[in-house]
Amino acid sequence: VGCHHNNASVAVPSSCRFRWDAAGFARTFRGHRLWFVGDSVSTQHWRSLLCLEQERLTPDAHRALRHARQVHPERSPDHRHPVCAPLNVGLELCHHAARDLDGVLSSLLKHSMLRRGNVIVLNSHAHEPRRAETEQVQRLASWLDQHPDARLPAIVWRTRAAVHFRDEFVDHNPYETEHCHPIADARRQRLVLWDANGTGHRLLRERGARVLDGGVDTVDSSHAHPFVGCGREKQPYYDCTHYCQPGPLMRWNERLVELFR
Repeated sequence: VGCHHNNASVAVPSSCRFRWDAAGFARTFRGHRLWFVGDSVSTQHWRSLLCLEQERLTPDAHRALRHARQVHPERSPDHRHPVCAPLNVGLELCHHAARDLDGVLSSLLKHSMLRRGNVIVLNSHAHEPRRAETEQVQRLASWLDQHPDARLPAIVWRTRAAVHFRDEFVDHNPYETEHCHPIADARRQRLVLWDANGTGHRLLRERGARVLDGGVDTVDSSHAHPFVGCGREKQPYYDCTHYCQPGPLMRWNERLVELFR
């Protein structure tokens, strides 16, 4: 199973009105090697946020950009894709379809056994059935049992990209500017309640994994990013184009920093 190629350019989230604590981000991640394993939308989402941090951390973002390798097992291992990354932070991205858990586990094993660094597994698809997500967590827990020597601090981070938070999920180009959609209360509640009893968290934490669930940990039934530009400024909209997180960005940053401590 290989990674899917993605030629999308990096989208700098310039319209996001919520900003991370750049100094805290720098202190936590400086010198780290980060491995992101997930689907293309969630990794693009992460690249955007990393670019934003780079822009805030350095006086001249263009001079500070680094080239991070985007892993494609079926292609030349020397294939490189330009990606913004914070200063002195290594970054590798591996894309898989949302349902391709076998590919995710294969990549996780490869990176954790052969390379140093923190592995973050991404899952952005909020439209997946809750049962399927539970089964994925169970399979991941079983995989951890079968590979006790895999390098953990592997960080398993279940996140949801804003582009998936629509009432009706349809195919579209997430890089186009017209896709600004409200998030309904029912969908917001679904994000919060998918693992309300903490079963998935417990299964993974018992095996040494550290978990941040974006839906449970940062989303409640009342807040969404106000986005100016959709023509309905007074309504809570998510900026799907630039991948604002589904909760206050400072809160995401604080929780992520906690995982690395």
